Amino acid sequence: PRSLPPGQPLPGVSLLHPVKGLDPGARENFLATLSQSYPGPLEHLFILESEKDPAGELLRELCGRPGAQARILIAGIAPSGSQKLYNLAAGEREAVHPLLGSVDSDVRPEPHVLRALVEELESARAGAACATVFYTDARSLGSRLLQAFANTDLAGILAVQERLGRFDTLIGGMHVLRRTALQDAGGYAGLGDHISDDGALGMRLFARGHKVVGCPVAAAMPHPRASMSEFLEVGHRWWLMVRVSAPRRYFMGAVMCAPLYGLLLWGAEMFRGGAETLSILAGPGLCLLHVASSAWVGRVRGPRGMGLGYVWLRPLVDCAAFFFWIGALVRPVIRWRGHRYRVAPDGRASRLAG
Repeated sequence: PRSLPPGQPLPGVSLLHPVKGLDPGARENFLATLSQSYPGPLEHLFILESEKDPAGELLRELCGRPGAQARILIAGIAPSGSQKLYNLAAGEREAVHPLLGSVDSDVRPEPHVLRALVEELESARAGAACATVFYTDARSLGSRLLQAFANTDLAGILAVQERLGRFDTLIGGMHVLRRTALQDAGGYAGLGDHISDDGALGMRLFARGHKVVGCPVAAAMPHPRASMSEFLEVGHRWWLMVRVSAPRRYFMGAVMCAPLYGLLLWGAEMFRGGAETLSILAGPGLCLLHVASSAWVGRVRGPRGMGLGYVWLRPLVDCAAFFFWIGALVRPVIRWRGHRYRVAPDGRASRLAG
């Protein structure tokens, strides 16, 4: 990450925390964000949809501590579209500082992360900067599959865009942005009922001429015991958001399933009585290559102490990605943070009952 000259003051930040329910390790996550060692003015806004949210009691305790510089906002139930976007729009209206940040409630950043993001934003003269979010602490098969699915892809996308010098990807887990740039893009409310609070915003900022940068600093997202259904929901939702936000990238994404195609070729050759060198390289070879690249990305860009026991599952995730890709094409319904949505081709989400 870039750094600023010693002694240069950092602008004030209003850190928005859209919250829905209690994630695993919620207390530790909230304490981590409240313990950011940021040398400039900082306020925390925790935004709930209801006073009755299960996280309310814990947040009232934490925000009431001396020197917390934190308060709770009740946004109410969104009349339509994404509840998270509705919460962020409420936080934007109440924030007082020139920089806005967003931290998901399941992210547990180390104390230096916010400062690193702001220094990246300022030194790059960008409109927004996002951290590289990694799933950590997996203790179930579903959690390890989430790690294998997301850790390499998110870090890989940022690394490729860093190399190409064309950033328009904003990761929602933790990011900071200039209020002026956000307002130029229409604000959080300007996204309307779009299902993507981060990807669509990053593209709008880029289209308006505001640089969006990915910061190599890592932010941990502990999910120790995710179920298989959670893994399937995340995979389907991720590919559906890509389809409605960046259709060309979605259709090019079918190439990501190359290990599956290679395995099918290798299996067909084996069934016919023996595999040729090409099919061995295209099947097991591609799988081993992706396992090795996953381990490398996790070691180079992942948070300190992150285990890499998930990387051997990468070939299975590559095969699952094919079905996520198909599912995003034929099933536009997702479940997210306790709500169900039907997503239109333009990205607008309509909440469904039940």
